[in-house]
Amino acid sequence: MITEIMKKIVVLILLALTSCIKDNCVDYLIENQTEKDLNLVLFEEGTEWRNTEIKPNASFTELSICDSGGWRISFSGVDSIQIKVNNLVLKTYYPDSPGKNIYNVDDRDSWLLVVNRKHYQKFVFEITEEDLK
Repeated sequence: MITEIMKKIVVLILLALTSCIKDNCVDYLIENQTEKDLNLVLFEEGTEWRNTEIKPNASFTELSICDSGGWRISFSGVDSIQIKVNNLVLKTYYPDSPGKNIYNVDDRDSWLLVVNRKHYQKFVFEITEEDLK
């Protein structure tokens, strides 16, 4: 009798643990693949909103989140994004810029999907020497 009750309790515990909603996690990294210190400058309404330094051959985590819902990065409200080296603007991205574009988070040519697991994804936007020409 006790073993039968214990079996039912174990089954109920296992059901409870396996039926929990798992968090989905996502990371969005911006990777500097150059030999230069880069500054990633975001503008809102024409005013500098954020300035982030990314060291050579290093990355910056733009977004890292875990939640039961789906997440994706968004630059809504950001007018333009500049890449600067030594205070010199080498590249400016706008929401409608053609080709490789930091705004195009759903474009796998712009944001590479480097890890894709059941509950975890990692996307990387690579900044190369070619991008700065």
